[in-house]
Amino acid sequence: MRDAQAHRRGLSIIINDPSLYIYPEHTDKIIELIRKDYKRITRYAIHTSKKELKYWWHRFLRTSYIRVTVYESDLRKRQLRGSGLVDCLVCSIAINRSKKIKNIDLVGGTLEKKGKYRIVWNGNWSGINNVC
Repeated sequence: MRDAQAHRRGLSIIINDPSLYIYPEHTDKIIELIRKDYKRITRYAIHTSKKELKYWWHRFLRTSYIRVTVYESDLRKRQLRGSGLVDCLVCSIAINRSKKIKNIDLVGGTLEKKGKYRIVWNGNWSGINNVC
């Protein structure tokens, strides 16, 4: 995982776009892995980004917003942050418990809702044909 920026707003934590990369051999395995382990992926991103907070007691606050972007190749931090909709961007997984923050979906993406989780598959990704 790279480039996780978390901050506190009131009595909750907001995590801004942590980037995660996955290396399976086939695109079908990436899709199956994300659909099966989306909760584990977000839990891992929350856990590792809360470790980087300034004060230790911030770790125990509730996470009100997180959007994890999943890539199929490893890139540098500066390429991940301002890359836009590149071909190696697979999807984004978001949880929004905040009333003030609006959900931002990928343009041209395919949305899947699973309870409070929103998985938006990138329309520019090379393996998008296997999603639907």
